[in-house]
Amino acid sequence: MSWTNTELTTSTDLKAYESELNTLIDIAETTHTIENQSISTAEIEGDSIYVSQSKGGSEIIIQAKSDIDASNGLIVKLQESSDNTEWEDVEGQLFSTTDSFSNEDVLVRFPISENSLEYVRIYITSNVGNSGTISAFIEGLYAVKIELTKSILKPRILAFLSSSFREWFEYHKRDGIDPIDMVNNPLIFSEASTLYTLYLIYSDFASGGTSGSYQEKADRYKNQYNVAFATAVNLIDIDLDIDNEVDEYAVKINGKLVI
Repeated sequence: MSWTNTELTTSTDLKAYESELNTLIDIAETTHTIENQSISTAEIEGDSIYVSQSKGGSEIIIQAKSDIDASNGLIVKLQESSDNTEWEDVEGQLFSTTDSFSNEDVLVRFPISENSLEYVRIYITSNVGNSGTISAFIEGLYAVKIELTKSILKPRILAFLSSSFREWFEYHKRDGIDPIDMVNNPLIFSEASTLYTLYLIYSDFASGGTSGSYQEKADRYKNQYNVAFATAVNLIDIDLDIDNEVDEYAVKINGKLVI
């Protein structure tokens, strides 16, 4: 099982620890304000999205759905409304470009503030000389935190592999193979990943000053993560030659690595 293709943490994992995250996570990835819209249209008013339960925990992503030529000028705004009728621009949430983009490129991300009104949408001013299609959709920030956590765990695991199996580690690096795949059971880090993701989430909440209890939760999850990571390292099944068969089982006895 390769590290790259292994999903260490899911939304369901986060919900198992914190039920208050349910509504925030469930909004992700399915709600569009604009879907596959040609930018050769002079004005594009996106559909409204109700964000009452996702303020501070989501963002609007504007993404190319084909190759984009915006050389004639494209302006993207985030707008908000309290009644889904009267709309106003969100201060500071404007993106202007004359660039070109490839299919699936992200043009811009607009975070949904904790102070946002109840509804949001994307409003676009374009030029008929532009070409290509875009989509704009809301996504929970937790997906970003999950990926960030995975990127943070990797160098810590690589440091262990380099220290304990240096010859094989350097061999794979010379051959252009990622040594992280010497870990035959990457799911052993699922608990550590989930705990660190929760730490990142509640650190963000705490930085927003919304509740003193958020910092306490962040600190608790960070401490639990440290324990879970140390435990997982001791349970790695090592595949030295990366042939999908375990070669060594690493354990520690009285603090000493024994193979």
